[in-house]
Amino acid sequence: FHNNNNYSIAGIIIITMISSSFKFGRNHVSLLKRGYQSMPEVDSRLRLLKSTELSAKKKEEEDGVNKKFLLVGGLSASLGSSLLMHSYFDTLFTIDNLGISLFGIGVSAMVYGSNLHKSSPTGALSPKKGNFKFTLLNKSTSFSAEKRKLTELCNTTSGINPVKNSAWPINVEKWLENVEKEDIKKYESDLKERKDTLQQIIDTAEPHSIQEALTTLAPKAFVLKYSNESNNSQRHRDDPRTRAEKFGEETSMLLSLATKNDVVIINLESPGGEVSEFGLAASHMMRLKQAGIKTIVTVDKVAASGGFMMACCADEIVAAPFAFLGSIGVVAEVPNLNRLLKKNDVDYEMFTAGEFKRTISILGENTSAGKKKFLSDLTDIHIAFKDHVHDNRGGKLDVGQVATGETWLAVQCQKYGLVDRLATSWDVINEHAAEGKDVVLVTRNKPPLSPWRQFLERTEVLMEDFGSLLRSPVSALRAPTADPITTTNIIAMNDMSAARNARY
Repeated sequence: FHNNNNYSIAGIIIITMISSSFKFGRNHVSLLKRGYQSMPEVDSRLRLLKSTELSAKKKEEEDGVNKKFLLVGGLSASLGSSLLMHSYFDTLFTIDNLGISLFGIGVSAMVYGSNLHKSSPTGALSPKKGNFKFTLLNKSTSFSAEKRKLTELCNTTSGINPVKNSAWPINVEKWLENVEKEDIKKYESDLKERKDTLQQIIDTAEPHSIQEALTTLAPKAFVLKYSNESNNSQRHRDDPRTRAEKFGEETSMLLSLATKNDVVIINLESPGGEVSEFGLAASHMMRLKQAGIKTIVTVDKVAASGGFMMACCADEIVAAPFAFLGSIGVVAEVPNLNRLLKKNDVDYEMFTAGEFKRTISILGENTSAGKKKFLSDLTDIHIAFKDHVHDNRGGKLDVGQVATGETWLAVQCQKYGLVDRLATSWDVINEHAAEGKDVVLVTRNKPPLSPWRQFLERTEVLMEDFGSLLRSPVSALRAPTADPITTTNIIAMNDMSAARNARY
């Protein structure tokens, strides 16, 4: 190392050593992977039992190899960079180079903070991850963690134990001990009753598969949420399919997992929409009924028009007292600009083949025959709607009385037969959890975003945060204004969009 050229040659040699070490490390790890993959499958049952152990051992050895070569590479890189900096200090440490370095560090920090280095560029879900996520709600319904924290808090505050080693008077301690003994007796009694129930199931059940046997012993309650999606929502941008199409996939998944011993709870919130959209969603509901899987629809806010078309397919409709249901009718509305065009000397020409190819037009002149035909089509749709309600709830209500397009509160719906009982969705979930079912919430996994989209979204969030910081002092200077009072237009509950002429 007598001159700058020797320093450069030394740096190149060190960089080459680092590259070679990482390459050898990757090859060594790949050899480990192939070694595990080529293990002889002596007994598949043994492999199932040992799969977790093998995976942990493989990961541990891979991590050990990676750490060794990362250490060697880090030391080599540090030595090489020190030599290069000693030789080219004046050239490297300039304002331009420092600016470029800081820019690179900033971008790297944003990338790391956005987890871009861990995302899949394809945007498709991993086969191992699947399309759906399952969350067990039993612990959420019992609030056992909250009860334990509250007990610990109260005991810490009072400095006593509510039963043993407490500062209660002797007579109170004896009373608490008797209550505790009664709790133990009740627990043992419930446990014996559960064992007797399981024995009765074993004696009477005739399952056709191991899955059916397990669900007979421990039935499940699957919980899904169904609500209208806006075309501008993030969920629609992630998956542009309509909500009914997604519900079809969810139904297929449930048909493959659920048995006749399980129950499906659908928390429905919809004021209605397009005829074909909700007709498809109701058809998927019927698939569950035809498979013999009990379905319960819970309505906390609204299930009107097309929403009620879906709800009436369930075996039971449970609604909160002030939820809106009904609206068994069809509506269509369309503006006509023909007179405006004529006033401005604009001709509109439309050519059709077929007498009723186009009955109503936005720009053309609507004839009485076209209006009559359009109204006849709406009547046919309404008749099909009423027949659908009659086929699914005909024994519980008078279709002629309720198919007027009116919307009622759930407390009024009981006397008309539109709902079976009044309760919230959480009441229904707690009931099934108390019966010993595994209450499973089914949600969709969000497809992983491409690195570029993640970077844009994180940048958008940063800009919004920066904007809110700028708006805060400005908004503090403004005079407070009262919030506008809004009312719910019940008549418009049939649909929140005018995407199609005819809708529920």
